[in-house]
Amino acid sequence: MTQPTTARPLITLKCNRACSYCVNKYPGMLKDAVRISDLSGLEGFNEICLTGGEPTLNIVRLTKIVVELAERYPTTKLYLYTAKYSPTIAGLMGYLSGVHYTVHSEEAHGENASDDFREMQGLAWQHANKPGLAARTFRCTVHKDFHGELSVIPYVWYRFEIKDWTPASECKLPANEALFILSEEYLK
Repeated sequence: MTQPTTARPLITLKCNRACSYCVNKYPGMLKDAVRISDLSGLEGFNEICLTGGEPTLNIVRLTKIVVELAERYPTTKLYLYTAKYSPTIAGLMGYLSGVHYTVHSEEAHGENASDDFREMQGLAWQHANKPGLAARTFRCTVHKDFHGELSVIPYVWYRFEIKDWTPASECKLPANEALFILSEEYLK
């Protein structure tokens, strides 16, 4: 078995949505996750992908986690996975290597999905492949059942996909990744 190169810590299990296809609800998805009480166990990974639940629900906590990880592991690429735009993300771009943004179906994402996407795309436009800035990658996945209007600027996105979510029976953590669940008590 190969050593994982990517750490995927769920920094919260809380979410403002109740998606029926949420991988955190899939039987077995979290069973092998390592529960951690702080960030010291994330040493030695090439990448750390902060995810949840929805990481931006507690933006103060997210900010503290991002800054701590960037200071503790300065050579590790740090990514944020989110489905909620927050203006605070712009202030974190000096620490992040990129953002993976997800647009859910209207039912799950809500009526502000198109506006949130436009804001996130604006942030990507400001930070993706700009001279003088460290390279940042922005990825976007749109659920196939989203029928709202999105005006896409292709060159700002490293990857842009429209797809269905993976069924529980097929959803597995990639072999090069390790899943962690960070205690909700950390930095409370």
